[in-house]
Formats: sequence, C-alpha cells, structure tokens
Amino acid sequence: MIAVAKIGGHQAIVKVGDTLEVDKLSVEAGKKIKFDTLLVSEEDGKNFQIGNAIT
Repeated sequence: MIAVAKIGGHQAIVKVGDTLEVDKLSVEAGKKIKFDTLLVSEEDGKNFQIGNAIT
C-alpha cells in the first residue's frame, strides 16, 4: 500500500515503514509526526481512496 501525503507544502509518495527527511518542520529529529493523507492506493494504482487513510 502507498499513500500520497502533504508534507510541509509538498507532496510525497510513501509506504508503511518509510523514513522521510523533510525540511522546514518544527519537530525534533527522530520524532514521529502525522501528515494529511491525500490519496491511499494499492501499489498497482487499483483500489484507491482519496482523503483520509483507511482505518
């Protein structure tokens, strides 16, 4: 499963367990943070959902 997330004014494609390095966020290095999810999809692009993550 992949997601397109809005991160600091940019968009990034991420997978579960990914570690991202981003700039301009006021969060201490190594801390977890939650981002707005724009799209969640299977890696092949099928069965997608726009908006919040599937729970």
